[in-house]
Parts: sequence; C-alpha cells; structure tokens
Amino acid sequence: MIVATSFRRFFKIKFLLVLTIYQSNYSMVWDNRYFPWFDQLYTGSDSRHSNLDVQGFFVTGGDAFRHQSRASKNEQIISYPELWGELQLAEVGASMTAVGLQNPIPADWLWLADFNVGMPASLEGQGIALAGYASLTDHIGIGASAFFMNLNAMVSLVPTEETVSKLNLKTPGNQALFTQTVQQFYKELGITSTTFNEVGVGDVVVYLSIYDVKEYRYKFRKVDWGMYLGLIIPSGTQESITNLASVPFGGPYGSSWGWFLAPRAEFELREDLKFGVQGRFTQRLSKCFLGRIPINKEQPLFAPVVGSINVDIDPTFSLAAYFAFEDLRAGFGVQAKYTISFHDHDTFKASLNNSSLKPKFKNMNYYSGWTQEYATVRLFYDIAHNKTWEYRPLVYFTWDIPMNHLGGRGFAKTNRVSIGCNFNF
Repeated sequence: MIVATSFRRFFKIKFLLVLTIYQSNYSMVWDNRYFPWFDQLYTGSDSRHSNLDVQGFFVTGGDAFRHQSRASKNEQIISYPELWGELQLAEVGASMTAVGLQNPIPADWLWLADFNVGMPASLEGQGIALAGYASLTDHIGIGASAFFMNLNAMVSLVPTEETVSKLNLKTPGNQALFTQTVQQFYKELGITSTTFNEVGVGDVVVYLSIYDVKEYRYKFRKVDWGMYLGLIIPSGTQESITNLASVPFGGPYGSSWGWFLAPRAEFELREDLKFGVQGRFTQRLSKCFLGRIPINKEQPLFAPVVGSINVDIDPTFSLAAYFAFEDLRAGFGVQAKYTISFHDHDTFKASLNNSSLKPKFKNMNYYSGWTQEYATVRLFYDIAHNKTWEYRPLVYFTWDIPMNHLGGRGFAKTNRVSIGCNFNF
C-alpha cells in the first residue's frame, strides 16, 4: 500500500514536470503593457498541492490610456499606437528631408505646422493558456504558465478635426490627396502593412517556488507564504518596425532575457474566506535591437532612420491583492482582485555612423514609462463540492478589466475574458 501510494505521487510529479517543460515554449509575463498577462493567483488549494490549469481566453481592445492626465475621461483615451506619442506628419516630413528622403507632404500643405493625424486602432484575439505547478517537497515546488494566441489588429491614419478644417479635407479631391500622401509616407518609410494577423506565443517563464504552509497560526486558519524565483527566456512574438499594428506578445524591444522575484502570501481568515497578496520585481537585461531611430521630435513609429539601438530596460514593480469567497452557495464562489504595475522610463542609445545627425530619444524615453491597473472579477464553482474525489476540478470565469483610477497611464485598454478549469492534485 505504501509502495503504491509513493508510486502514484512520483507519477504525478513526473507528469507535471514533463508538462511544465513542454509549456515552457509559451509563457506569460507581467511586464507587457498591451495585454494583462497575469498569473491565476487563486487555485482553491495551498502550495502543498500540485495543480494544472487549462483555459480559453479572448482579448479585445484598441484604445489606451494616455501618459498625461486630462480634464475628462474621453480626453484620457488614445489608441495603442499613440502610446509612443501623437502623430504630427509635419515633424515626420521634416525628419525625412533631413536624412535625404522626399517629404511626401504636398507643397500647398507645407504651411501647416501642426499636421495632426489620429491613429484609431482595434485588436481582437483568442487563445489557449496552460499553467502547471508541481509540489516537489514540503517547501519547494516548480511551475510555468503558457499560452498561444491568434491576434488580429488594425491601425488607420485619420486627420484630426482641426486638420480637416484647415486643409478643407471634406472635399473629395483633397481627401484623395490626403490618402495619396499617407501612402507615400508608408512607401518612403518602408511601412508595408497596417494590419497584423499573427498566431504566436509569449516569452518562456519558468520558476522555483519556496514556500511554507502553517495551519492555525497567528490567528489565521491557515497561512501559505513564500517566494517565486523566475527566469524569463525571450521567445515571444514581437512587434515589427514595418507594421504599424504589430504588438509584442511577450517583452518589448525584440524581447530580452529577464528574471523576477515574487514574494507572496495567502491567509485563510475564516472558513471559506481567503485574502492573498503578491508582489513582483521584474528585471529585463539590457540589449541591442533593430529599431527606428528618431532624429527630431517625430513619432518613433515613423522615424525615417533604422539602425541598432541599445536599451537599458528599467525594472517593473507589480502588486496584486485579492479576496476569495468560497462556497457562497453549494460550491459557488467569487474572487475580486486588483493588480497594479509600474514601469519607469527606459534609456535608449544609438550611434549614426558617417552622419552629422544625432539621435534624439527624449520622447522615446518618456513614452516608455507606464503604470498599469487592472481589476479582476472571477466566478468559480467547485465541481467536487460535497464529493470525495481525489482530483478536485474548479471551473471558472474571469474578466480582467483595465482601469486608471489610481494613476494608470500609458498602457493599452485591453479587456481579457477567460473560461477555464483548474485541477488540484
């Protein structure tokens, strides 16, 4: 009997180890400002139990919260390409002239110094996410989370009302000329697409969990606390400098190696009521990547110079807290969670050989910083309620909702809806 029990435990650990390694090909991170790639912090069990999580998810968005605070809610909303600043075609044209390219703006329109153009965008995606955790000893476990996604995104260039009025773009001839001008900008800058259709994966994340579980300590029914030590291996689908609609599935700038520390604790306050909190410090390593180099004030996505850029990536600080109300009625429960992440400004450097031009990264440095806020509502049901099953499946519905109530800025307003099942061993 003892041998059989030990064999079953060894088999389950072996199975989860293999699954974890397999999942490492696609993983979630906490430092992506376009998507809420957050861990499922509540599993219905403590760290002494292994678990497997399978979910299907949907993401939808296109808008973003701007960096600067504005008077009204509508004025705080931009599109996700505008996270790198507003588009002024006059500034882009001037930079193109400086590097020897033709300025596409017609001669009759060169007088307009503030040639403002909006960049409305949309994105829709569907994917499957997996997460595995294996408890190896009484105080050590390993795990990984994983996903792949099919994403469709689109960006358009639309003149602002002020530009329409000044250039009289409501007339068919001027509107056609504006369209031709935009297409010429694309051609000169090497922008080949404004739509992004991609099936891709995220960065690889593997972690070691060091934990301790105490029952009836410190006036709590149970305390489950510990630390995650994680490694981020760059493998995610990345944005393209020739596609305006592209976004990274993992880390930015071609992605880079990284690591994180995540202290965590969960307190069982009373029967069927838990409170949990997790902090995370994420650090990406410096790297060189091929990107667009601004030489003036032009929007970085339209910078005419392409070359090697060195980036020093600032750390990302995250904090998530939640309450889980279990068994409100016959196995049904609710979880409410709040997550905030802060990323300071990155630093960019580049050298332009055989040129009198100088890179000007002031705007890129500024727009690389962001603060991300999300509220999460989760409804779950314990299928094994009042049953003596060895494996306890927990089905759930989760909605990650973007917010900017406590200072959220500079991140995409992307909603994520998940439907999944968690199996505890």
